[in-house]
Order: sequence, then C-alpha cells, then structure tokens
Amino acid sequence: MTIHDLKIWPKHFEDVVAGRKRAEVRVNDRGFQEEDILFLREWVPTEEGYTGRHVYAQITHVGSFPDGRYVVLSIRLLNQRAGFGQ
Repeated sequence: MTIHDLKIWPKHFEDVVAGRKRAEVRVNDRGFQEEDILFLREWVPTEEGYTGRHVYAQITHVGSFPDGRYVVLSIRLLNQRAGFGQ
C-alpha cells in the first residue's frame, strides 16, 4: 500500500468532504493501486499555496482510459472531517 500526496482544488475538496465526489481522474504516473491511500491536500491555484486542510481517502477501484494516460480512481473517505496542518 502506498500513500499518494496530491493537490486538490477547493471546489473538488469540498465535494470529497461532503461525500458528493467519490472518484478522481488523475494522470497515470504513480502506479495507483486498489487499497492505496490518497492524502488530498486542498490547494488554491490562484495563490499557489495549500490551505492546510486535508483528508485521507482509500482507492477502492482503478479504471483506465483507452490511451492509458489517465486513470479513474474510485475512492472512499477515511476521515469524515477535513484536517488542518501539513
């Protein structure tokens, strides 16, 4: 099992925390596997910085696009509240 440290924009972060977003589309550059953990850290692109909020999610399924460049990661939230700090 690997922990992947990833940036996530505020709108998407809120949707993950609220349980509305249960999948991530990512570049297939990290060898994502089922049961790996995503450490999703809220990132504000206009400020080029982290807010300090984060959540952990576990990959429950990995699907791929035909070209193999991207994957769809089905996820389940591991902590119900967004944490603070890095």
